[in-house]
Amino acid sequence: MGWGGRVISRAVLRRSLCAIAALALTLTAAPARPAAAKAGRHVAGFVVFWDGGSSQRTWRKDYASYGQVYFDTATLVEPDRVVNRIPAWVVGFVRRHHLTSQICVANDPGSNFDAAMLHTLLTHPGDQRRVIAQLVHLVAGTPFDGIDMDFENGGPGDAQSFVAFLGQLHAALLAAHKTLSVTVPAETYRDAQKPWNRGYDYGPIARNVDAVLVMAYDYSYQGGPPGPIAPLGWVKHVLQYATVTIPRAKLQLGLPAYAYDWLTKSPYPSVSLTLRQVVRWLRRHGAVQPRWDTAASQPYYTYRDNSGRRHYVAFEDAKSTAAVLRLAKAYRVGTVFTWYVGSETTAVFQELRRYGG
Repeated sequence: MGWGGRVISRAVLRRSLCAIAALALTLTAAPARPAAAKAGRHVAGFVVFWDGGSSQRTWRKDYASYGQVYFDTATLVEPDRVVNRIPAWVVGFVRRHHLTSQICVANDPGSNFDAAMLHTLLTHPGDQRRVIAQLVHLVAGTPFDGIDMDFENGGPGDAQSFVAFLGQLHAALLAAHKTLSVTVPAETYRDAQKPWNRGYDYGPIARNVDAVLVMAYDYSYQGGPPGPIAPLGWVKHVLQYATVTIPRAKLQLGLPAYAYDWLTKSPYPSVSLTLRQVVRWLRRHGAVQPRWDTAASQPYYTYRDNSGRRHYVAFEDAKSTAAVLRLAKAYRVGTVFTWYVGSETTAVFQELRRYGG
């Protein structure tokens, strides 16, 4: 399978299920926990494999600057089947340099996170057992430290089932001396009970995993009206809520390293850009000058395309990134992560490096 993909056979699956059952019996003997994260501040990042190789090249060049990386390579393609495609060189590179890393598995077999498939998984115990066995198999005997779950669009009716599933997966991974983290949408006191957030209850989730990655971005999102992606005041509210519902030792704060270019008329079609693309575009169009959104503490610019349509572009720069990092430091956040490695500019990367020390 391309990229060294590992599709789990039924024979392997049966062996993995038996192994998990046997390992589970040893939990009462208090097996050794995976090593805890080192104290201090760290920078983590997601490495993607669909951007023409930029993310991989950037990470390979700057790997020593990242305390942890998440490889965005595994997909829930059916309610009971996970496919992982990761280049063989990555496995060897991680092993050779003894890097802290996890395989990220997401419920996005197409272009969107599949809510229906996630619901099916969370309501069928047999599917859960098979997926847990596959995920343990993906990392057992590899240099990867564990699994990161990026299951999005979870419904409010599945919140308890999601927590229970995480608890079972965590126990299985712990028995294999591996870790579990989960990526969750940003919430504040005001919007924690909104329908799109009620599927993710921070407190119970945190009790069943080793780390919780809070995506403090997409305040303004594709499909909605244009605006700042991570306004500073909103990020502060996210941190206020996260730091009382998630132990700080488990909390990781996500920063956007990307931009959105919207048309300003409904239904607001938009495209995602890397920060590097934004810089190149501005250099080519010197008449367009970025402006500073004082309320959001973020830059933006507007322009008209060849058809006369007005665009609004929200993005990040070194100044806005530094402001969020000062906030993270004030709230004593140990690890910040970026979505995604290879999208940031050199100036933004330097701010991140300063945070990680």
